[in-house]
Amino acid sequence: MRIRLAFLGLLAGLAGLTLSAPAQAESLGWHLRNACDLMPAVSEGKTLSPEEFGYANECLGYFEALIESQAYLNDHGRKPIFCYPPNVSAYESGVAFVDWVNAQPVLLNGKAVNAALTYMAQRHPCK
Repeated sequence: MRIRLAFLGLLAGLAGLTLSAPAQAESLGWHLRNACDLMPAVSEGKTLSPEEFGYANECLGYFEALIESQAYLNDHGRKPIFCYPPNVSAYESGVAFVDWVNAQPVLLNGKAVNAALTYMAQRHPCK
């Protein structure tokens, strides 16, 4: 049941990125980066608009869903794309993703999932 919820969360996160992307034709990669860029403001207790707060939570949900989907693959004998250490939070991944993806601007012009999975695979490779 937990895995189904994680999968549904991933689908909802992907749908949210598509439905809530700003109208100025921002790519999904840029949208995820901008959403994750708001996460430190939430943890620092800064006042955000409801839209900004929603974007920050969208980033957190996106990385939570990626982590859960990889755990599902691992638990079912399939090779995961990345191996996530239990001592790193989805929040930490989202915040670190911003710095990483800013150094990889070519990834921002494509799909958010490609940028996020490339980041996770490089940051947390399976041994």
